[in-house]
Amino acid sequence: MNHQPIILITGCSSGIGRACAEGMARRGWRVIASARRNEDVRALQDAGFESVLIDLASSHSVIEGA
Repeated sequence: MNHQPIILITGCSSGIGRACAEGMARRGWRVIASARRNEDVRALQDAGFESVLIDLASSHSVIEGA
């Protein structure tokens, strides 16, 4: 059984969100990184993150991302 902690971090395309995602990944967490634009999600995937498209300003996007 895998007991690796998991965290979902929003706003991972840049700034604090990206820094948090990178820091938690370095500490051994399974990071699910979210961003609100498709190109940002693809860039996160290219960087090795599991990622999901979520725009927190859209309830539909949040439901779809869940």
